[in-house]
Amino acid sequence: RVQSPTVHGYFAAQTEAFDDFGCPHTLEHLIFLGSERYPYKGVLDVLANRCFAQGTNAWTDTDHTCYTVDTAGSEGFLRILPVYLDHVLFPTLKESGFTTEVHHVTCEGEDAGVVYCEMQARENEAADMMDYAMRQAIYPGKCSYKSETGGRLKELRELNNRTVQGYHTAYYRPENLCVFVTGVIDYTELCQAVAPVVESILANEKIKALPPFERPFALPVPMPESPILKHIEFPAEDEGSGAVVKFAWSGPDWLDLETITALEMLLTYVTQDAVAPLTKALIETLPPLCGSLGFAMCEQTKYLMYLTLKSVDCEQLKSRDVDAEVSATLSTVADKSGAGIDVERMKSLIRQRRRSHHSDMESRPHDAYSGQLIGAFLYAPGFAPDAKMGDESAESLKQRLDLAACLNLLLEWSSTKWAALCDRWLTGASSCPRVTIIGTPSKAFGEHIQSEETARVAAQKAKLGEEGCKQAGELLEAAEDENEADIPESLVQQFKLPSAAKIDLINVSSISVCQGRAEPLIGSDAAQICERLLDCSADAGLPTPSFQFNHATGAQFVTCNLLLLTDGLTVQQLELLPLWLHVAFELPLAAS
Repeated sequence: RVQSPTVHGYFAAQTEAFDDFGCPHTLEHLIFLGSERYPYKGVLDVLANRCFAQGTNAWTDTDHTCYTVDTAGSEGFLRILPVYLDHVLFPTLKESGFTTEVHHVTCEGEDAGVVYCEMQARENEAADMMDYAMRQAIYPGKCSYKSETGGRLKELRELNNRTVQGYHTAYYRPENLCVFVTGVIDYTELCQAVAPVVESILANEKIKALPPFERPFALPVPMPESPILKHIEFPAEDEGSGAVVKFAWSGPDWLDLETITALEMLLTYVTQDAVAPLTKALIETLPPLCGSLGFAMCEQTKYLMYLTLKSVDCEQLKSRDVDAEVSATLSTVADKSGAGIDVERMKSLIRQRRRSHHSDMESRPHDAYSGQLIGAFLYAPGFAPDAKMGDESAESLKQRLDLAACLNLLLEWSSTKWAALCDRWLTGASSCPRVTIIGTPSKAFGEHIQSEETARVAAQKAKLGEEGCKQAGELLEAAEDENEADIPESLVQQFKLPSAAKIDLINVSSISVCQGRAEPLIGSDAAQICERLLDCSADAGLPTPSFQFNHATGAQFVTCNLLLLTDGLTVQQLELLPLWLHVAFELPLAAS
């Protein structure tokens, strides 16, 4: 229950794939082409807009697919909810939809489709190539975490609608779908809204015939037996800079929240700010090796942790052993004496993270809560199909929602304990063997990919022939005609607009100060705030600059936005302004 004028819905399904055909991603698109009760493309967005929502959305991750909608007020949400769930559980999945949305061959003999073109724009990008190479290396053998759930081009050309339908039957079943709702909403009304969907589930013969459900991602996660160093190339016009380096480790189990949180802080410690050990070794040095570095921790059965160096200088990369430099720096941090850890700086970072957590809970509570809820649905033991009442899912979820309590425990850690953590997971003999992927830009590699694709398309055109291309064009045209059927106006009008008067807005009171005078603008507390401001400034007077003060009831954080006119700057100063903004908070202050 989030105190907010909006209600957000997140409908998540665990979607596991052991191949690169991209069934999870293709379904994300096909779901929106209509359902058994509402068999029209785009009808979901049309009806959602009438329920005070700005359309709908979805995403596909490595381990789940999530569909979202947020409405102003609960009345519209309750109306769109059963329609949305009908799309998720009972989509049409017609051949025509697969043709237009996933993959088809045009009348010119070229490959296209919404999903295909999306992945075509990504597959040979540096970020995607590096991520794919990293996952292939760190997960040897059979592992769903190594798959490209968006689909790779070769596999998308081979994919068919029957395979997608089978994937939906296997994974989009009631036991594997979790509905999360955040906002102010009546629980009884929520149950009444989903009642028609529950009735459809109970009456569906296909669902009744399904075999017992086995929870996805139950297999052990494999790890490399020894360290791996791999070089790859990616297409780029500039071969002098822009190289990328990744360092990856397999991390702790999902339930080990304290270790997970501690590793997040440790990686923050070694990468964030100019005084961070890796930043000093790789960026704040002459000559610098890279322009930026960061880290990520992927929530999985066993967490995946990786560092990324970006804008790496290619000449420096040739003359320096980056793998050895990172190892040396982390080994210094992991020194058993604890000398490599500045405990006071670590405590400062932990307090910043705690403050950031509280700020997230205030400024974006829907996303903050839903992220933890989805993670628990995917991996907490209590969400398993065979879980019994009293299993620890509630406890593990409470711990994740109360991140501040976990961070408070870390404030008590000694320097030697932080060093031992670094040794255990990043540098020592007991850590997972590290995977290092070095990606370099190559113009020739880009030209090679382009020439291969040109030859493949030419061979495809020759195989189809003029008649085959014509038939492909006719098939596409027929599919487009079928998909673009008009939505009956009578169906749209059935969804009456909710009452805007029922939306509970946030109480905000605003005052304006201009030329030393204060004036209440709007809100029940504006006059009182204005009087208090005048009392506080009775001696010194109000500040000369104009400003507006907005008071939100219950807010725990203050946000200050400062606007400065630049009309007095020269052209040269304006050109230098972005550079100054970039370094302003890195430079020392003359007085503080």
